[in-house]
Amino acid sequence: AAALQNFQITVTADAVQTENVGDNVYEAFETVGLVKDVPITNATDLAAALAADGEARIVLDPNVAWDITVDYPVSDKTIDFGGAEGVIEFAAGSSARNVVVTGINDKDGDGYSVITDATFTGDLTIENSVLMDKVGEGAVNPKAGDITIRDCVFEGTYDEKTYGVRANGRTGNLTIENCTF
Repeated sequence: AAALQNFQITVTADAVQTENVGDNVYEAFETVGLVKDVPITNATDLAAALAADGEARIVLDPNVAWDITVDYPVSDKTIDFGGAEGVIEFAAGSSARNVVVTGINDKDGDGYSVITDATFTGDLTIENSVLMDKVGEGAVNPKAGDITIRDCVFEGTYDEKTYGVRANGRTGNLTIENCTF
């Protein structure tokens, strides 16, 4: 014990006031920018979660086939399809800053899996998804914006009308990393 008399332990902790800040500790931590999971089961709640201030991981119900159209700015969000069937369109009026789309399992190939309008601006990452095109629109059709596609599998009918990434006439940077076609 004598040899340890100058021994010190330093403990660092993060804390935030919960009183008068939110209904619970999770809301309090959200006010200081810490990420929280937001489970979503319907389109109305999804729109509200995407438009909300602050960083969040939006977890979509995997039992729903999602057909999402975004026509407003979105910032600091991860949209996690959780393996659900689905598509997402960033339409006219949309922009993205630090937005990630992950976990799409688009196996019907009835059109694009992800598309951005020609007026889209900002940065978008598409990752860890299975994307399919059977009708010639492109599994991913990024018409504009800085787009990163990472760790995705592209499937299709492999005929002359199937595109993994359809990027003709686009504006912005396009980065494809570690994908299988």
